Amino acid sequence: MGRFDEARVELKKAQELDPLSLLTNTSLGRQLYFTRQYDAAIQQLTKTLEMDPNCSRTTRDRSCVRTEWHVQGSDRRNGKKC
Repeated sequence: MGRFDEARVELKKAQELDPLSLLTNTSLGRQLYFTRQYDAAIQQLTKTLEMDPNCSRTTRDRSCVRTEWHVQGSDRRNGKKC
């Protein structure tokens, strides 16, 4: 459990091989989300949507990240631990 660093390395390699792959770029955004790097995840998913604004999977994933980022930020402001 928790091989996120290895996953990121492999996704970066895949991105270098095919920088226009929506699947790879979306997966990289999801990986950033799973490691709670919400700002970076939103940036990655937004960049992916610039390649194809109609990609429903990327749109859905970015919405999920934004929701989680908002909830986590609200919890921090209220003194709750994540």
